[in-house]
Amino acid sequence: MPVRYDWQEMLVVRIMELNSLMPHYYSELFLLANQLLEGEDNLKLHGMIKSVEMKCLSKEEIKGGLGIYDIEMSIESNQDYSSYMETDTGMKMYKLDVERELNKIKQYIFAKVKDIGKNRRFNKFI
Repeated sequence: MPVRYDWQEMLVVRIMELNSLMPHYYSELFLLANQLLEGEDNLKLHGMIKSVEMKCLSKEEIKGGLGIYDIEMSIESNQDYSSYMETDTGMKMYKLDVERELNKIKQYIFAKVKDIGKNRRFNKFI
């Protein structure tokens, strides 16, 4: 009898299988985590993402529809770690700082995935 997975277990497996070298890794990770997390955890995730967007983009850019995907595109396309984004307040956010912020969100997601995934059981096929 094959093992039957529910939707939450499938998302946990998909998150664990994501390749961090693929283009738009963070965007894909955040989309999957948005589907996986519920309630307060999901609100915290959205707050963390919004914080990065506010640090990197101007208010006009955010109103125009730019977001975390566009931030990720810009850091992937520029190999210079001394490059930066400047908001309308004059705050500079360097590429390395952006990646640190994205890694903090990733760590939060993986802590939640670990909590959800620790109850997974592996059954053998007979």
